[in-house]
Amino acid sequence: MDPQKGVDERFACADHDLSATYITKASNISATLTAPDVHEYYLLGAYAYIGLRRYNRARLFLELVLGSPSQNVATPLMVEAYKKSILVSLLSTGSLSFTKGLINPQMIKTYSSLSKPYEVLADVFKKRDVLRLDAEIAMATAVWDEDGNTAIVNQVADSLRRYRVIDLQKTYAALPIEGIALHLNLTPGATTTLLSTMIRDGHLHALLPPLIAGTDTKPVLRFLSQNPNQPAVDHDALLKDKSVHIEQLAKHVREADRRLAIQKEYVDFTRRNKRAETAGAQGYEDPMDVWDAPEDGDQDEDMMGDL
Repeated sequence: MDPQKGVDERFACADHDLSATYITKASNISATLTAPDVHEYYLLGAYAYIGLRRYNRARLFLELVLGSPSQNVATPLMVEAYKKSILVSLLSTGSLSFTKGLINPQMIKTYSSLSKPYEVLADVFKKRDVLRLDAEIAMATAVWDEDGNTAIVNQVADSLRRYRVIDLQKTYAALPIEGIALHLNLTPGATTTLLSTMIRDGHLHALLPPLIAGTDTKPVLRFLSQNPNQPAVDHDALLKDKSVHIEQLAKHVREADRRLAIQKEYVDFTRRNKRAETAGAQGYEDPMDVWDAPEDGDQDEDMMGDL
């Protein structure tokens, strides 16, 4: 490192801690960066993360492009980032959403007007309508091909089918494979493959019996309440912990009762009730309507005197 020039004079192929030490204006390796250069950097980074299926990271890079300062003008790179951001958002969260406060709302309207087929796709995905999603994908095939998004659009269709299976798990305890295939608009064979993959990857907790050749028995998928690969819950230990917690709460309740019993108001209330019990039913005082009557018995005379 030359302290006077501020440039790392080692070869670029050397082991550098940071590329910023040698990619500088003084090194003449790079020219002055512009906004499109920054947009292209984050867009290419998002492509790499999409290929690795790290969708949350890809979503961040795309939103950095969309949230960069502009004069309400959407560049082609920004529009491309918005289209891919819709698809990545569906894959990562199952809905269309952006980081709050990062993107100018006026710019979102501009992006949206230039990405109508993708907006329709997100709306259908939200409604979990598999048949209509397949129809929309088939109708706009030319759009996906022109934008280079055919592969990721197909991933969105597969993702919707996985979400539909998870939705079915919330309603049913078991379903025949043929019934699930109707919900997913797939053949029974393709449905079996999809379910096996979801179970293997841990996305679905269910049992799928193997198909026995030469039998007419229809295979049935049985949903499980928990992952069978996880260790069983020790219910005895859990019950013991709950009992200890309840005993601690009871101790606090007893202590609160003891403190209440030594307060002056409670003592006076108890004394009045004992006096009422001695006098009979007519002397009973409602604890919600207690007033300190004078003990000399002249209260009625004072009231008549006031009248």
